[in-house]
Formats: sequence, structure tokens, C-alpha cells
Amino acid sequence: LVVIISLWVLETSTQFPDLPRSTSGAVLCYNESDQTLHILGGQENPRQWVEYDVQQNQFIDHGQQALPENITMLDTTYYEHSSTYWAQISGILYYIHDHDGTEGHNRNFRINQMSLDDIGQANSMVLWQDIPYYTQTWDHCMTAHEDKLIVVGGTQPGWVNQGVKKMAMYDFTTQQWLTGLPLMQQRRQKPACVMNTVENALYVSGGEHFGALASIEKVSLTNIASQAWQYIADKLTVGVYGHVMIYDAVDNTILVIGGWDHSTARNEIQRIDCETGVVTAMGALEIAVA
Repeated sequence: LVVIISLWVLETSTQFPDLPRSTSGAVLCYNESDQTLHILGGQENPRQWVEYDVQQNQFIDHGQQALPENITMLDTTYYEHSSTYWAQISGILYYIHDHDGTEGHNRNFRINQMSLDDIGQANSMVLWQDIPYYTQTWDHCMTAHEDKLIVVGGTQPGWVNQGVKKMAMYDFTTQQWLTGLPLMQQRRQKPACVMNTVENALYVSGGEHFGALASIEKVSLTNIASQAWQYIADKLTVGVYGHVMIYDAVDNTILVIGGWDHSTARNEIQRIDCETGVVTAMGALEIAVA
């Protein structure tokens, strides 16, 4: 999904070449220094590295074993929640694996960093302290703001795997985890989050309700400084999880793209006006993605 959406947003009129192999569940990041996109890992090929040259409109395949460890945004099995959660700050990709290899034990929240100028040479930073209140939790979302990584929502063991209202931030200046103000509602099963850098606000959408197993339509936001949560004026036109949120600083809007509605993969593109909180349908992708 990230690969498809990012290329679509970059330039919808471009005819792209075929990828060398499956990139389902891959992480995609953009290196501004040389204008290249990097497709890392995936469910079927968790150590692959495929580079896309924007200027030449061509893929460069670095191989299926180019990365030092597995990276995938999708669970490798239903019972082993081994997803990777990631965020990009300038030319550095940060990623967290949410599983320690033993189902039911505390999650392994090791933060890894990888320079986009030197992909394949990961520098792991082991945080001996767990994320506050985030042990045995998976399927959360992650984003970045200035010198902080932000982890929001997720799923934890319980009756039909209940959701959580949690938010935590890792401060790189102090190398400490900070506990944020709890969300207004539980958001299990891969909600999405993105920073509005103009308003210094964190937006969170989608995920599933606890118990009801229905996708969430409400969108919440908080100012990072005050951490006072509120809902935007509108709801999503389609409640989804496992989707993507992209912030456009020029228009001060957020695109909500694809995802699952609990029963079907969706192709809708929804637009949030951050000034008014109004949500409008913006069309659809040619295929449903999640």
C-alpha cells in the first residue's frame, strides 16, 4: 500500500515500470538528497532493497538479501505479530519491531536507525526500557515530529484482542520514553497517524472498535504541546484500518487512502481539510489496497 500510494501521489500521470518482485508489506521512504525512493523488505521478501530513480523513472534491484534484518509491515503469521513500524526524520529511517519471537511475551521495542545514504548498514539502538505501558502490544501506528518518535494506539491480548488508548513518545535528545495523554477511544488493528507540521498537531484515524469489530470513522487530533484530544467536525466517509495518511503542508490537508473496512479492501481517497475539519471524497484508486 505505501509503495502504491506514494508513487501515485508523486505523479499520477507517470507510467511506472514493473517492480522486480512482490513488495507487499514493504516500507517505502524518500531520500531528498539524491531524489530516490527506496522500497525495503516486505512480507514475502523481508530483506530486499529496491531503489527507484525518480529522474530516470527506473527501478534498481539491489537483491533479496540486501538488508541486515527483516523489515515488513505485515504479520508473517497470524499468531506471530512481527510487524515493523517506522517513521522518517530527514535522511534517517527509524523502525521498531513489535515482537520478540515468543508469542505472549513482552514485545521487543528495539529502535533501529538506517541512513538513507547508506542503506544496508543498519545501526541498532537498543532501549533497555520498554515503551511505557506498551508491553504485549502490536498493530499500533508510528510517526515522527522534530526530535521525537510517536507511537499511538494498537492491540493487546484480551477478549477478541482489545484495543488501547495509549500514546508514547521517544525523545532523542533525552533518550527517554514519555507517556502521552490517552486517546479518546480505543484504536486497535492498525490505525494511522500523521503530523500536521503547520499546526503542530497529531491526527489519528481509523482502526477498529474494541468488541464491535467495526472500523472507526472518527478522526481525532491533539496539539503536541498541550496534548488535549478532540474530534474533527466530520467523520471519514468510509471507516478503515490498515490505511495510509499523507499530510500536504501546501493545502493544509490530509489524504486518507485505501485500507480495510473490516470485510473488504477499499480504494477510496478521502480528503481532510485541517482548517474546517470537513472530510470529502476525492475519487478512487484503480485497485483496492490495504
